[in-house]
Amino acid sequence: MTPRCLLDDGRYYEGPRWHAGRLWFVDCMERTLLSLSLSGEREQHAKFDDDTPCGAL
Repeated sequence: MTPRCLLDDGRYYEGPRWHAGRLWFVDCMERTLLSLSLSGEREQHAKFDDDTPCGAL
């Protein structure tokens, strides 16, 4: 297998979790909650204006 980049336009990804067939994570600097499918489809689920999210639970 040859590794390939699925997503390279973020600023600081953190806290990856696999759930429901998608990789979920936050971009701390962009203050967003994102998920990524195996085909590379990115979906933004939330944007935080009042705090910086982190990947620690």
